[in-house]
Formats: sequence, structure tokens, C-alpha cells
Amino acid sequence: MDPISVITGAASAAVILVPWAYRAGARGLGRALLEARTDRLTGLANRLALQETMPPICAPTHAVIILDLDGFKAVNDTRGHEAGDEVLRAVADRLRRVCDCRDLVARLGGDEFVVFTEAERAGRLAAAIVAAVDEPVPFDGDALLVRASVGVARPGGPVSGQAMLKTADIAMYAAKRLGGGCVVEEAATAASSTTTARRRPRSRVRDLRSPAGATSTY
Repeated sequence: MDPISVITGAASAAVILVPWAYRAGARGLGRALLEARTDRLTGLANRLALQETMPPICAPTHAVIILDLDGFKAVNDTRGHEAGDEVLRAVADRLRRVCDCRDLVARLGGDEFVVFTEAERAGRLAAAIVAAVDEPVPFDGDALLVRASVGVARPGGPVSGQAMLKTADIAMYAAKRLGGGCVVEEAATAASSTTTARRRPRSRVRDLRSPAGATSTY
């Protein structure tokens, strides 16, 4: 069954926190196993939960969004890990705000997050994520600033979940090379899981640093 359809219809706030918990609960799993699938710092799903929820083969209706925080290392280095943790919690809260019960939101580790969503709304959602992350994070009477480099992968045919994640990761690094604050979209193929991270031809770029949010290819 499509993991997105599994979670649809439940209370959105709870689903975004632990969308996989409904499946786990139905199988009689206990609290310890649910906690093993939760990121302790942010309350989002973790890598294990993502791996268990994404289907082995993604349909054309699926999309994967990966975001990495630009400027996060500088926050950690200059303000300390407490400030860095506050940024991560704030970003998680903003992902909950812009996502809904159709989405699985997870923290992969460090300052990298992933959203498994529907292809038809992935572009709009990625743009909303960039805008949300751009908002200052209040901390100790000051404002911490980070930005999001976002990569979006859509299937170019039946492809594995691993290929989708790899393609989104490649697109995210392309967004970083463009300076961050933008979205790069790529089509995932069966060969994507063996592709090294590099700029690939005909990527769609949405530059959200300009008021128009122009879209182009490169």
C-alpha cells in the first residue's frame, strides 16, 4: 500500500510528528520501537522510520525533498551547540507548519531533513520550505539566520526509494553551488542510485532569492 495513503485522514499535527506510528500501532508495536523511529531532538521521524515507510519502488505520484541548512555550521561555531539545537528544533517546527498529513517529514541527521510527499505539490512545498527556513530564529535575545538549499526528486519512471533519495541529494548540492536559498529539481531514474553527486544537465532551478521566484534550466 502507498505509505502516503496509509497516513491520510489522521490528525495532521500528530501525523507530521510520527506518521509511521499509525502503521506501527496497528501492528501492536510498543513505545520502545516507536521511540527508536523518532528523532529525539526534533520529534520528527528519523532515518529508520523513513526507510520503513518509503516504498521499495516509487510511483510517478511520489516525490522526495531534501534540504540542508546553509550557515548552520557558523551558528554552531560562533554561538555553540545549544544555539544549533535551537535552530534544528525551529526548522522542524516550520516543516510541520508547511507540511500536512500527506507528507512524511524526517530528520536524516545533522542539519539535513527529508520530506516524502506527492509529486504534484512538491514544487510548491519546496518553495514554502525555503521561505519558512529563511525566517530568523530567536535565541538569547538575538536572531539566528540560516537558509535552505533544497533538492527535489521526481520519478522519471519506476525507480527505487534509494534512487529518489540520491537524486534529491544531488539536486540539493546543486542548489548549494548556486548559493543556497533556491530549489533544484531533478528527475530520478534507475541509474540515479549509482550516480555521483554532481551538477546534471537539464535541472529545473527555482531561485527564491528574487521576488519573482524565477524558474530556469541548466
